[in-house]
Amino acid sequence: MYAAFGRLTSRVFLNKDLNYSTKLVVYHAVVVSLSTLLYGCETWTLYRRDLKKLEQFHERKLRQLLQINWEPGP
Repeated sequence: MYAAFGRLTSRVFLNKDLNYSTKLVVYHAVVVSLSTLLYGCETWTLYRRDLKKLEQFHERKLRQLLQINWEPGP
């Protein structure tokens, strides 16, 4: 998952010529493919810490995509 975002970052997510809706469509396509992959693994034990890591990754990438900075300003 990290590799997919790494390749898409420069071409899509940091591309100033693309609007936010296009970037969100691409992001959604990547996230949906992740849930499809996880669906095939229903026999795996998914721990709370694993879910937390996935949620943190998802939230961090959305903030980066939408250029939302949660850190206090100067």
